[in-house]
Amino acid sequence: MTVVNRDRQAAHDLLVRDYFTDNCLHNDDVFERHFCLNKAIFLRISDAFEARYDFFEQKRDARWRMSFSNIQKCVAALRYLRYGIKFDASDEYFKVSERTTIDYVDWFCACVYESPLFNDLWTDKAPDMTFTVNEHSYKYDYYLCDGIYPDYSTLIKTYSVSQSENVKLFTKRQESTKKDIERAFGVLKQT
Repeated sequence: MTVVNRDRQAAHDLLVRDYFTDNCLHNDDVFERHFCLNKAIFLRISDAFEARYDFFEQKRDARWRMSFSNIQKCVAALRYLRYGIKFDASDEYFKVSERTTIDYVDWFCACVYESPLFNDLWTDKAPDMTFTVNEHSYKYDYYLCDGIYPDYSTLIKTYSVSQSENVKLFTKRQESTKKDIERAFGVLKQT
């Protein structure tokens, strides 16, 4: 078996320089076009995976080299999910082998599938996130959805008929955010 020496750190540095620094090569719109996901949402997902799942933590391998970063793992998975490319297509730019990319895609999909988003709400274990909007207090976070979901207090649907300018602006922003989320999970449905 041939061992390919992949410079993981250089690949990470290139990825960060191209997409994640203040003066990055590709702006947020290009990131969204390349990965079909808003960059802020991507960072929230990758940070949450790193905090919650040991697999996404960067640690040393058997040869005492640092593993791929959580950003590299999530990007490799999303590239496959977004474009349906061959698993070894991540090797050139990201320096991630075919076998490793398969692991990342499997873990990424499993972590999204096992998301405890609603489990904590249904079992009343969700943290108390009390906030007030228009003089009405809410106990939990709320989630944007469309008309196909049941009527739960934490699911906020768009207005069916926009009337005031404020309602129109809210609906426009809610629809935009909802599309970002649908894109994120839409690529997962393709696998």
